[in-house]
Amino acid sequence: MAAEDRRSFLPEEWANEERMRVLMGPMPEGAQDEVARAARHTFWGAAVHAWCQDTLRPCFTLQECQAAFRRGTQVPQCLPQVLHHMLRQSEVLPLDQLSLGEPQAESWLGWGRRVLVARPTQLAWGTLKRAVGRDSLQGATLVCVAVLQRMCSTVLERVWAERGRDSLLTTEGELYAQVGAAVGSADNLHLVVEALVAEGRAATLTHHGNTYVKFVLPGDTERPAITPLELAKSDLQRAKTRVEGSLTCLGEEREALRRQAKVALHSGSKTEALSMLRRKKRINKSIETQQGVLENLTSWLLHLQDAETNRQVLGALKGGVEALRTALQGENSPDAAAATLDDLQQVLEECDDLNAMVARNPMGEDDLGTLEEELKGLMLQDVEAEGEATAGEGLWLPDVPSTPPTITPQHTPLHS
Repeated sequence: MAAEDRRSFLPEEWANEERMRVLMGPMPEGAQDEVARAARHTFWGAAVHAWCQDTLRPCFTLQECQAAFRRGTQVPQCLPQVLHHMLRQSEVLPLDQLSLGEPQAESWLGWGRRVLVARPTQLAWGTLKRAVGRDSLQGATLVCVAVLQRMCSTVLERVWAERGRDSLLTTEGELYAQVGAAVGSADNLHLVVEALVAEGRAATLTHHGNTYVKFVLPGDTERPAITPLELAKSDLQRAKTRVEGSLTCLGEEREALRRQAKVALHSGSKTEALSMLRRKKRINKSIETQQGVLENLTSWLLHLQDAETNRQVLGALKGGVEALRTALQGENSPDAAAATLDDLQQVLEECDDLNAMVARNPMGEDDLGTLEEELKGLMLQDVEAEGEATAGEGLWLPDVPSTPPTITPQHTPLHS
């Protein structure tokens, strides 16, 4: 029991022997045991949710669930009935029935067949299997809906907080390095991404062997789309990162070869030193080549950024035109348009006059003249102070007398 007590997802009643002996038993079947069945459903349903949340396990099987709640040699005998109840309440769903990925285009005939034929048939078949006692969860993979939704929200919040609004395109590998602690495994992350895609809050695209993921912006309701410009920018940025890493390694290798050649020369091995210097020369050529590649990549990235800026400016201008057109819809007469243009021209002329005045004399002639006079006065004061200090350096002044001027000091004979 000590090993089991370390499982943090276990409920508080786990240490109560009498209570757990009842809860680990089979599900009551009598009509008078409705309260007992409700208690089992409540207890084990909360336990399954806590287990999935604590272990970051959105998907599980019946066998995994029974093993997680093993108590010594006992396994919960009522878990199959509890999971069936959670299925009916849509708390868990079979993985093959979960909506994942991009929604497929569907014709009216396909929609009618799915809604009017396929779904009722599945419901009837499931009801029939439960009625004859053949409904089994053996081998079925179930998804805890609440845990999956919580993971989706956590991933979105972390991406918004760490990547900002302008860099929501990433790969699944980079995304797992960022939010792996919140989802547990790469398979769980893939499931979360597919669920977000199905909800319209993310988009995926496979490009050059990498699966790119783009998330919706905070507050947006439209499904995001991955554009060729974003893919090109991402490819260039990745290539730039690889080249920068290669240049760093080559620089370290060049420095190491230089030190080794110096050591070999001091030890008297001139041939080995020459070999080191030849390798260093080849590395220098490789560094020069890769530096040129890095400059080209940087230039292309700047061009793409300029193109993105121009696209945003063009979009803003189009929005301004639409706003102006909407504002003038109520006054479509030529006189109203002419009056608006006259007012606009008057404002522009006033702005030009003000700019010209500021450019011609930003502070005003009177203020400028006053400041110049004050500056000249300060300069004259500095010159006079310097002259007085210089003149005083050549003068000799007597010592200050120590007796009052009315008392005549008596002369003392030289030979007293």
